[in-house]
Amino acid sequence: MKIMRLLFVALFVFSGLAGVAHAAVGDEGKAASMTEMRLPSGANSMQETFVDWQVACTVQGGTRVCTLSQQQYEKRSKKRVLAVEFAEFEGDSVKGALILPFGLLLDDGINLRVDDKGAKTKLRYRTCLPAGCLVTLDFDKKMMAAMRKGDVLEIEAVGDEGAVPFKVSLSGFSKALARVKMLNKYRHKK
Repeated sequence: MKIMRLLFVALFVFSGLAGVAHAAVGDEGKAASMTEMRLPSGANSMQETFVDWQVACTVQGGTRVCTLSQQQYEKRSKKRVLAVEFAEFEGDSVKGALILPFGLLLDDGINLRVDDKGAKTKLRYRTCLPAGCLVTLDFDKKMMAAMRKGDVLEIEAVGDEGAVPFKVSLSGFSKALARVKMLNKYRHKK
């Protein structure tokens, strides 16, 4: 069920309809009252930027959802090339989604690692959506520690001509992650 919820959120977040997706997926009936779910200063939504990462939170229908994301665009055409979002935070692990452009060889999956160090992690594409092709991410404590200390998350996909590299800046990632975790714990006090 969580994977389907994540796919649903990714579909709408990456297509620019985040508020609708967040309201629709809810927290499986565990929503607290609106008063408890408000953001700092009583806001219903907020966005903050931490160098290359964005923290976005929204409260709709009594449900608060905070995400951590980064999107990259082609300079000339302004088309989105890559988007990564983390939406589930449990202890030192996170779950999220990566959207890559069409035109990649899906059977080959992707490889990723931090700062060209250590073994590559092989991941498969989950599905393709109108926004691009989706890879679900489930990073454990070890990967999160590497990302907090690292400079670049390297992603290697495969196209007709061979390897297609993508680089996700980790500048600001640690502070953005700490902020989203704090916001997920925050409860408005009257």
